[in-house]
Amino acid sequence: MVQTLQDSNSPLIHSSSESRRWQVDGRMVPHGENLMYYFPEVDCRISVESWYKEKDLYKPRQPLALNIESAGHFTQMVWKDTKSVGCAKTEKYLACIYEPAGNWKSVFLFERNVQM
Repeated sequence: MVQTLQDSNSPLIHSSSESRRWQVDGRMVPHGENLMYYFPEVDCRISVESWYKEKDLYKPRQPLALNIESAGHFTQMVWKDTKSVGCAKTEKYLACIYEPAGNWKSVFLFERNVQM
């Protein structure tokens, strides 16, 4: 599945609240995120491949909570309604931010956004 994503150079400013919101162009937006910690140094390719391998754990007829727990990185990566993705890394951490957020706990939204 290939989708067109916005090309944006807008800086993201992280909110320290638990609401997982980022400030983009002066507005607060909910977002999804995939995080990876790797020692001694994070490898972006290996990290993204490990998230994608969760595809094998995704079961469309399984309860949503189990799918999000076992395959949430994968479902966020392929979430159809995602418009923009940004990733950043330090020596040991990789963070990818997806906007708007995916993995909404709704059977309808999962069927529409995670197509196998």
